[in-house]
Amino acid sequence: MKTPLSARSSLEEVETLFNTKPRRAKELGQSRRGVIGYFCCQVPLELFTALDLVPYRIQGNVHEPITLADSYLEMDTCPYTRSCFDLALKGDYDFLDGLVVSNSCKAIRRMCDVWISTRRPRFHHFLNVPLASEEMSLELFKRALEGFGRGMEQWTGCTLTETSLKEAVRLHNENRALLRELYTLREPDPPLISGTQVAKVVLSGLGLPVQESSNLVRKVVLEVREQQQHITRRHARILIFGNEMDDVPLIQLIEASGGNVVMDCMCLGSRTFWIDVNESGDPWESLSRRYLYSVHCPRNYVPGSPANKDNLEASLGHIGEYVRRFRVNGVVMYVTRSCDIHRLSAPFVQKFLEGMGVPSVYVEHDYNMTTAGQLRTKLQAFLKTLE
Repeated sequence: MKTPLSARSSLEEVETLFNTKPRRAKELGQSRRGVIGYFCCQVPLELFTALDLVPYRIQGNVHEPITLADSYLEMDTCPYTRSCFDLALKGDYDFLDGLVVSNSCKAIRRMCDVWISTRRPRFHHFLNVPLASEEMSLELFKRALEGFGRGMEQWTGCTLTETSLKEAVRLHNENRALLRELYTLREPDPPLISGTQVAKVVLSGLGLPVQESSNLVRKVVLEVREQQQHITRRHARILIFGNEMDDVPLIQLIEASGGNVVMDCMCLGSRTFWIDVNESGDPWESLSRRYLYSVHCPRNYVPGSPANKDNLEASLGHIGEYVRRFRVNGVVMYVTRSCDIHRLSAPFVQKFLEGMGVPSVYVEHDYNMTTAGQLRTKLQAFLKTLE
């Protein structure tokens, strides 16, 4: 007999949403103007919210073999990218009304060209996000956002007003604050909540309207604080650095091998919400500044040589803040095979961490669980050194 929804804990609700992510989006698509799939945490979700569209972060499936995508994409293409497109070819994303892609990386950009030509979404848009995080790029990005907004206005038949944009900014800032509060539950030693549970909350919210996501996170935070049930204390307090991690097997492996995952710097983690949008002034200006300057992705170029010590601090200082705040004593660098952006940035991250006296381990993953045994052995050996 199923437990009534009203009687279930918030973490049980999260578990259900996590295991059935597309189901809720399909339901929402029938009551709102549409569901728009997107890639990259530099796509401003406030524009969707202001037009009553449901943003849905497209994800792959580490448990699903890639059987169709290789007929369209080269085998050495990022396996996460191929998995996403494979699911699209199998009809898993037929509920999407549109697709928005940025120039986050070459693999995503080219895959989406094929997605559009084969799946023919009713709406699609390419958002040009400048690579350089500097003032001369700001006006270019602002114009790109305004063009994106006009395209969605034309498609929906609705108008993006300053009032609706400012309200959307407020709602998303509220959501970001709640997610940061969720993360603070792992500051104590031992943490109040596991890294696996936190990841499921974050990933489940990436397919929900912002208010629904906020309500879910608020309930989880309240419930965990009231219960005050610490998880098992372990010597290793781990930060995960890397690209897309849209499932929890790696986190589960770390926590089963003797570590507590207390923080991340990842595309589907803290990068999506750690910095707010300025709520005063022109919302287009504020959105441009936040999404151009405050998303700490290695694809963004910070002027100056990355090998320069001062510039390492400018580029990676946020990781240092995470390490100090969450008392991290080890970093797992998780990179999906063929992700050149993160693979080439890894030596600089390791150099920065060495300067802080924080050990790290580099893990390159094929985006499937067939090598879980080898991965477990490598993680266990690393975690042993932190005792």
